[in-house]
Amino acid sequence: MITIEYLFAAKNREAVRFLLQLLGEGSVSIKHPSLDVETFPRASKRVGMANVILFSDEHLNNHWYYIQVTKLIDGYYLSNKEFFNPRDMPDVLKVKQLIDTKKLVFNLTSNSNQVDGLIFSQCRPYHYFYDQFVNYFKLSSFKNIDDYCFTDETCFYSQTPSMSFKSIVKPGCYFFPCTLPGNYHDNDAKKMHDFLKNNAEVKHLKSDFTLWIGITGQKRSWVEQVDGYIEIIKNLSDMYSSITIIVDGWTNYVNDSSFNIEDNEVYDLIREKFTSNEDINFINLINKGYMSKVSYANNCDCFIANSGTGCMVPLLFSNIKGVIHGNGVLNTFKKIYNDNVYLVPKNKIISQQSKVIMVNSYSISWQVIFNLLMKVIGNKKQLNEPTQKMNSKLVFGNLSFSDTTKPADALRDIALAFEALGDKEMAYTLMCKALEQRPTGPVIKKKVSQLKVEIEQGIQNTKNKEI
Repeated sequence: MITIEYLFAAKNREAVRFLLQLLGEGSVSIKHPSLDVETFPRASKRVGMANVILFSDEHLNNHWYYIQVTKLIDGYYLSNKEFFNPRDMPDVLKVKQLIDTKKLVFNLTSNSNQVDGLIFSQCRPYHYFYDQFVNYFKLSSFKNIDDYCFTDETCFYSQTPSMSFKSIVKPGCYFFPCTLPGNYHDNDAKKMHDFLKNNAEVKHLKSDFTLWIGITGQKRSWVEQVDGYIEIIKNLSDMYSSITIIVDGWTNYVNDSSFNIEDNEVYDLIREKFTSNEDINFINLINKGYMSKVSYANNCDCFIANSGTGCMVPLLFSNIKGVIHGNGVLNTFKKIYNDNVYLVPKNKIISQQSKVIMVNSYSISWQVIFNLLMKVIGNKKQLNEPTQKMNSKLVFGNLSFSDTTKPADALRDIALAFEALGDKEMAYTLMCKALEQRPTGPVIKKKVSQLKVEIEQGIQNTKNKEI
């Protein structure tokens, strides 16, 4: 009988051993987290990023919930309301809340103790590939696990070297195939990358230069991406007689035909600038699956993409050279950056400042990215890089108001945003309006006085220069 402490402490090797034992025996018994009672898996359900497995004892009592997200186990919840979430993971907490509100309900009378297999299913691509899919290659090196591999509608890639994952057609009990989270740089990850690259359809693109560019209309975006990519493409068109631009963005699940509006709007803004140029060909991979994306990436000369999962296909799967840009905080794959990759330096990035650093957008002069691309290509051409100034999209992106926000608070925060952009006159005007709403506010009064003095000093300095 396995203890919960063993599962939480399990390293890579122990996790592999547990999963192989699970598949070989078709079941498992785990000691109840707080009682000296043997419990068995009854059923599982997927919720967001989590997999929840119901356990109970031989008499179908003492229920508890085993929760997986990125590891063999990430937390548990007991029927007596004891909750354990050692890494404070939001998705583990979400499971508890759904159970408490009865939005996640299991059949507590189920007496099945059969484990039906492993479920490869995740709503985020990074975690799909590097917490789960990579473990197909790891586990398969010990045992043929093809008969135990299943998936559902949240699947980003279903092909393996010997078969395709089977779709779950009826409820059962499945475990996530998780061992070591974020496993993107060991031998098993290399096996996966090689398979993804070599299993792709061969594409024949006829142009002098093919560039992969990543865009995003959602979080963590390069705010100048539309104008920036347009200028980069224009400069490349002076160097090459024909160009193919592969545009990557949102990725759909397998067999998903939904349409991402935001990314396609960005694509359309870039594409429409070159509609009259027959020497520049665009291929839109937004909403396409990874099999299609890898096929095209394999044929690219270089890439420009963000430092999150946007660079995953060209950098890891297809292993081509390129430029990576980001907010200076999140560099998902930094452990494997090599001489083929140039990363925009932090001192050339102005990033949105907020508590949620993982979603912060950022500002970079397009000339910086173009110059790095020239180094990747081996071209000596370099453009002057203008000094980057605070961008209004970044400043105003920090503003957030609720139903309880008072007019004085809103006006004050907008005034501070204009001050950050260097527009002190507008900041002063808005701060005075805030003072009208809150005449006794000490912070607002102090800021009004400060801005007034700074504006008057600026006017005087201008007059002195004229004299």
